[in-house]
Amino acid sequence: MDCNKRWSDAVYHAWNGIWYCLRRQRHIRVGVLVSLVVMLAAWHCRFSREEWALLLLTMTVVLALEMVNTALEAVVDMVTLEYHQLAKLAKDVAAGAVLLSCLAAAGVGFCLFILR
Repeated sequence: MDCNKRWSDAVYHAWNGIWYCLRRQRHIRVGVLVSLVVMLAAWHCRFSREEWALLLLTMTVVLALEMVNTALEAVVDMVTLEYHQLAKLAKDVAAGAVLLSCLAAAGVGFCLFILR
């Protein structure tokens, strides 16, 4: 099945995925809210272009990994609703990737806001 025959179809489906996450995934909404607060603080601190670039990249990585985690969980749940050790492992590893990106984002925030 080729759902993306045209570039515009691919973009449409991608936006559907983002919109789904914004409507249905609490952690995505929290991440967006935190990102907005951080951007407001960065604006107040008059970040340089380089600081903004690092900040935006860091926030995007966290949100993107949260979306990948959501997608992986959906696929695992589609395959089996029964408990399986490999399903748990897949979900735990994906959640760990999100946690790792959040810790890295906190480190970047510390460097940008505290160690200025």
